[in-house]
Amino acid sequence: MNELLLTPSDSAFTVPQTAYVCTENWDGGSFCEYPQRKGRCSLVPPELRRGLIEEPYLELLHPTPGNQLQPFVQTWLFFGLTAEALCLNEADDGSARLIDEATASSEIAELHSRLCRHHDGVRHLSGAAWLDLMPLIRQRLSSAPHAEQRLNRLGHYLRHSLLFLHSIRANLDRDLRFSIAAVGELLSTLHHAVTTAGGFTLNLMSLGFNWQFQYLEHGGSLESEMLDRGWCPSEVNKIRSQFTSLCGIHYASHLKKMTPRMDHERCSAKICRAFQIDMSTYRPLHVQGVCEGDCWTVDIDVVSVQSILRSTNSFPIIRLLWPDEERDELKLIIEPFQPGTSFVALSHVWADGLGNPQANSLPQCQMQRMASKIAALPDQSQGLFWVDTLCCPVEPETKAIALQRIADVYRHARHVLVLDSSLSAVNAEDTHPAELLFQGALARSLQIQFADRAVGLMELLAKLSVAKGHDMRYERLWIDIANQRALHSRSVSVPSDEPLCIATLLGLEASDIATFEGQDRRMALVWDLVAREGGGLPSGFIFNIDEPLDVPGWRWAPRSLLGAFTDDSVLGIDERIVRFEVKSPAMLGTPTAEGLRVTLPGCRLLPRSRLHHLPLHPWPGLISPAEDQVLVRDETSGRWFRIVDWYFSRKVGSWTEAERTAYHRQQDNPLCRAIDAGDCGLVWTAASTDDSPRMCCMVRFLNNRRGNDGIARVRRERTVILAALGKTETRVMDRMQLLADEMANNCQVQELIESGELQLVQEKMKHKLATTWESEPWLQAALRETLGDDLEEETVWAMVPKLFSHHIEMVPLGEKVWAVD
Repeated sequence: MNELLLTPSDSAFTVPQTAYVCTENWDGGSFCEYPQRKGRCSLVPPELRRGLIEEPYLELLHPTPGNQLQPFVQTWLFFGLTAEALCLNEADDGSARLIDEATASSEIAELHSRLCRHHDGVRHLSGAAWLDLMPLIRQRLSSAPHAEQRLNRLGHYLRHSLLFLHSIRANLDRDLRFSIAAVGELLSTLHHAVTTAGGFTLNLMSLGFNWQFQYLEHGGSLESEMLDRGWCPSEVNKIRSQFTSLCGIHYASHLKKMTPRMDHERCSAKICRAFQIDMSTYRPLHVQGVCEGDCWTVDIDVVSVQSILRSTNSFPIIRLLWPDEERDELKLIIEPFQPGTSFVALSHVWADGLGNPQANSLPQCQMQRMASKIAALPDQSQGLFWVDTLCCPVEPETKAIALQRIADVYRHARHVLVLDSSLSAVNAEDTHPAELLFQGALARSLQIQFADRAVGLMELLAKLSVAKGHDMRYERLWIDIANQRALHSRSVSVPSDEPLCIATLLGLEASDIATFEGQDRRMALVWDLVAREGGGLPSGFIFNIDEPLDVPGWRWAPRSLLGAFTDDSVLGIDERIVRFEVKSPAMLGTPTAEGLRVTLPGCRLLPRSRLHHLPLHPWPGLISPAEDQVLVRDETSGRWFRIVDWYFSRKVGSWTEAERTAYHRQQDNPLCRAIDAGDCGLVWTAASTDDSPRMCCMVRFLNNRRGNDGIARVRRERTVILAALGKTETRVMDRMQLLADEMANNCQVQELIESGELQLVQEKMKHKLATTWESEPWLQAALRETLGDDLEEETVWAMVPKLFSHHIEMVPLGEKVWAVD
């Protein structure tokens, strides 16, 4: 596998060899029918089987031992797929062979011999030898008769292989699994290239096939190695979420960290706090290894900077004058930018020490370093430059003007020079393409400062473009770079600066933003500006949010667009993108002082006592329920629905038992508490149907002080999933509800509750359920069908106090206008 995947020349750790474990050669038969020929149909999930096969699928319950599974899988998927790409296999549709059977058999034997290497008595696969086959594979696929049909068949087999590989959960060696995945991804990429070049009309092979599935898994060995080598959890998560290819994830995860080791103890999968700064204690840094920290401070003429900002529509740039004597100070001349003037805009990370929140000044050693880097750039003999630390006044009024014009600065700059310690430690000649994923360009020429020199972004991209023409592995890396989601999981050194950055990138009027204190107020203004520009904001915001603003009227809006300021977010890249989806103007909401005004369907949730004289929870203390779901019933249709907290549903699979218990103890049944208040409801998207699970916004109705204007004014509570129960489960719940009514109406049970004899109440319920269990066999069968065969009779009684302590009625409201805060 070490050659099949693109690996940095100076890899952080060694990529292991993949063992050759085949016990026989590939037989050259029809690809998908190989399991039948070898009597291994029990390994194949029913949905992937060809023809009528009655052999049960038992792999999940009784996994095949590794010494039997691995030779079969390697022969079929690694060598069988390769042989298919080389047109050596028998066609499953009976069409003529491209290579006659005898020649194909000889080539397959040679294939095994060629791809197997011996070292110290151990046999392993040769990825380099496999890559040498790529030109021949391309030539045969491109020039074969009926090429379109052959490509279509190869695409089907690749998908079949991917799904089968994902179905194997145990006893498959990691390196063997991903050697097959690497071959699958390379062939998928080649399939796309040949199909496109041939101008064929078949459905193009999806480059989105997730061959990378579980390569960089949460809590896995690779993640642990990366964290041990100084990666931040947010960097690991960024690679996992932004890279769509196995090649890209492998390459990026094996990069060596060049920067000094940082403390990432306070970091999470969504945010790196190691580079965030405390403005109250921040001080500019001197150049390490050059200055001992005793050089002069170079000040800017702030009055001239402010004058240019106030009296012109331009911005200040700086001309640096070197002193005649070494002991003299540097001189900085301020002048307004004039169209046609060549200057360099510096982009830097405040955490590297080039900022100054107290004054427009920097240590002389830093100024000298910047000047030398600028002078080395093309066409920069005059040494004109712009840097925010000196050109954005500390004083609020002119600072706001300067920030408003930042986009103009980068637009007019001849070069933008990126100064980042994570890149300046790397020699340009050794620059790996994956590093480009963390950069973006605003100007005509983005220059990245490396240890030896500054290199233009376009120069690096051009090199990568040439490389992908010779090596298919670079093609996938190129696609990952092209599809980079630039803002997701990024962060800024000063959180309150995020709204300013976003407004500038979106070309919004940013002058008023800087006048507000705090990130929340600033971000609310950004969303207001976005809504005015776009005619509204997506209604999906009220569903997909993990940390809302704490501003009245804006408590539905995300606090961060970057997705980097929430410690325990359950929003992935897909949800962050989907919430911006607007298929029609009807999906837009309008920000108002009362909240986001949207037109969507919804309902009220009304709690009812089991009997009119009983409280909502007539059996307190009978059990210690863990709120994994709440059941509600639509009385008009007789349908039951399940409500599950969205956060809980996304997290529960990764929690330990102790974490799950701690969550329930801390949250104390949040859904039930909200519903029991009597002012609860749900809002969902218009595209939802009765039969599909729908994401809903749980809300609390506010007192309507505006009269009967038809607007439901509500406060956002949380995101939940609403799912309709099937027919069998509905029948079960109807029966369980009747049993709950009988228990609630039982005088003896009421007396025992009043006297605190909870153990006897439990015995009464257990006896009642046991009697019903024995007398109604259909209930046994239905419960086992819906809850699993391992359901124990002794535990069924707990459904009554847990799920049916009171009744919750779902009252549909149809489509209406909501003001969600």
